[in-house]
Amino acid sequence: MFQFVLFIFKLLHEDVFVLKIKFFCKLIFLYTFRVRRAVVEWIEVAKKTDAKNELMAKVHQISRFLPDPMKVQEFLQKFSTHMKRDTRLLQEMETIVQPNVSCKECAETITKVLKKLGQPVMTNLYYNTIKMLLERVSSVMIDEEAIRVSRLLGSILYFFLFMKKCLIIMCAN
Repeated sequence: MFQFVLFIFKLLHEDVFVLKIKFFCKLIFLYTFRVRRAVVEWIEVAKKTDAKNELMAKVHQISRFLPDPMKVQEFLQKFSTHMKRDTRLLQEMETIVQPNVSCKECAETITKVLKKLGQPVMTNLYYNTIKMLLERVSSVMIDEEAIRVSRLLGSILYFFLFMKKCLIIMCAN
């Protein structure tokens, strides 16, 4: 048991390591939040019947979150048209961006949306573009359950940091 504790202490060499991990996680969260918010606004605009200019502005905004924005705009515009025609697709997109959606439900809904876009082959750029966007906005890794687990792991991490400081003090005496 003592060797395991020492291993954890070596792994968490300094508190700086923990701070770097927290900072990195915050950056990922903020980026995901920005993309998700833009997609939520895009979906709201897609519901409107006469908002072509506003829709183009949202498509342009979202294209900046994906590689090769100029090429992506064409596929996002096509998907906008697809959402306007297919109300079920629009509902599924709303489900994906809900903040309280479970990982399982989100993953199942993404699968349904992707099936409507054609075959998942490398040459289907439309499919790959929308898939990339859905990967950026989906909650397939973090939901309420994952947050509870991360809080537990955070508590364990702080316990080990506390134990490390105690061992340092004991060794100094």
